[in-house]
Amino acid sequence: MNIKSTIIVIAIISAVYAADHQSQKAVAVPSYTYRRPSTKIIGGAPAFSHQFPWQASITVTACSGDWCSLCGGSLISRKHVLTAAHCTKGLSSFTIGLGSNTRNRPAVTVVAKSKTEHPKYNPESLANDVSIITLSLNVNLNNNIKVISLANSGIGTLVNRNAFVSGYGKTSSSSEGSNTLNYLSMRLISNSDCYKVFGPQIYSTTLCAVARSSVHKNVCSGDSGGPLVIKRNGNYVQVGIVSFVAKVGCDAGFPSGYARVSSFRNWITQNMN
Repeated sequence: MNIKSTIIVIAIISAVYAADHQSQKAVAVPSYTYRRPSTKIIGGAPAFSHQFPWQASITVTACSGDWCSLCGGSLISRKHVLTAAHCTKGLSSFTIGLGSNTRNRPAVTVVAKSKTEHPKYNPESLANDVSIITLSLNVNLNNNIKVISLANSGIGTLVNRNAFVSGYGKTSSSSEGSNTLNYLSMRLISNSDCYKVFGPQIYSTTLCAVARSSVHKNVCSGDSGGPLVIKRNGNYVQVGIVSFVAKVGCDAGFPSGYARVSSFRNWITQNMN
């Protein structure tokens, strides 16, 4: 095959790939309804002891039998947990677990006092998918329970930065949620590249990422609301909140989407009451 025909073939393949990606619809990473714990984020690895001390598990306090709704979150003050609005919308009673890598054995359990969803949250487009849960009491901080810093407008470009996402979500599209906290190394991509996949569901307030080792590794049900963090000047900073995946499935090879924390930093600060 000569060089000219090679270029043509590559162009055709690229066009088909782009067309396929453009057809994808973003859907909220669902809160996971679980019955019993299983063995990770799809393709992830178990977190080291207290590797992510800001990680929170969120369950619905009033469960039906042994079924509960599960999401992730991050401790952003002694009394506040940051999560996704689609995790809290329509619900009112939550129990927060902190300080442990084992979901059903948290070091500290706190009942939520209230929740505040972003007033412009749109469940269809998933715009402004941000919520703050206020705890009923201040938690004591230690080596196992820490507050994560939030990115602000001065964070700079994030494209191609390495990031970590953590959660107790499903370890495959067909599995149950994990009882062990898992994490995955991600590469942050540009919004223009993400737009090629999801189209107008990508906003300036969106952040997208793909797994570094395989496109088929990703967040999944139960990871919603969890933190996406980067390391900056030796400290971890939260840059995203797990929001959505492609409708075709968590492990279908498409990016995952996050609420861009720096875009909501002012709103978050103003609503930590």
